[in-house]
Amino acid sequence: MFPLTPRKRPDDGATRGPRKRGRTLFGSLLALALSLSTVTLTATPAQASDAYNSITSASASNVDWMSRIADGTSLSWLSVPGTHDSLALCGERDPKTGKCGGIATSITQTQENHGFSAQTLTTQFRAGIRALDIRVRVDKGDEGLKFTIHHGAAYQYANFTDVLNATRDFLRDEPGETVLLHLKAECDGGTFGCEDAEGFRTDEWRKKVFDSYLDGRSYTGNGDESTKATAWRDLFWAPSVTGRGQAGQVPSLGEVRGKVVLMGYRATQGGIYDGYGIKQPYPAGGSNEEYVQDAYEVGTISDIAGKWEKVRAHLRRTNGT
Repeated sequence: MFPLTPRKRPDDGATRGPRKRGRTLFGSLLALALSLSTVTLTATPAQASDAYNSITSASASNVDWMSRIADGTSLSWLSVPGTHDSLALCGERDPKTGKCGGIATSITQTQENHGFSAQTLTTQFRAGIRALDIRVRVDKGDEGLKFTIHHGAAYQYANFTDVLNATRDFLRDEPGETVLLHLKAECDGGTFGCEDAEGFRTDEWRKKVFDSYLDGRSYTGNGDESTKATAWRDLFWAPSVTGRGQAGQVPSLGEVRGKVVLMGYRATQGGIYDGYGIKQPYPAGGSNEEYVQDAYEVGTISDIAGKWEKVRAHLRRTNGT
């Protein structure tokens, strides 16, 4: 694994994440954000380890921690906390109570449930989470083609618009912060996976639907016919969503305050789409394994300790120790 190449280190005495020998922890944020697939986090973490605690125990000062870091600090110098499958809350939902439970939930859930329709993101943001892992399915409904949020076959009672609304509202309240978004086309059509809407199971359509959110249109599902919708492009750091090429340089915090930085957009089999994200951690047509500790299968509870050690080893390697 090789860390991201940071910009010139600012000499302003700003608060930064821990580093040794000039190495960056930026790769480690991907380890934290993307590597905890089958570990179910509950409000009482009795099955976890001392590496985990409930998000509700986070300090209130975390809500604006980025605002206390100098503008000139490159994102590559920061260790950014994130969540894996950020809205994976439910496997089975009781239609009478609205609560999730059962074996499917124990397998599917990766985060504490603080509300559907992306309400959980607000809790994560206020706790200091700044890197999201959002998995989407192309859905065709009455409003045309939209992204719904999935973990495998399980719909997570949120849509991409919910994610954008929650993120915009947080950044309006805390304009000194930024949110890093890892986007994944979730539906591979596998046995335990989901399928995109029939007729729209192609990379072309997965990219077109994402672009439709940026540009304020909604495809009706009848070819390229579309209707007017909310445009979200201004919420994003522009070089990360050009649709033509990837950002070649990691931005400074000052460049992206109040914005969402699309780190990358991955296809159903893990490939990386060109035109979106930052080239170094998400090279189009390549792999980001150098930056991600992605041993995501945890067979039993007793294997959790081993998984945590893999994460720690990744952090140590990223930090040059």
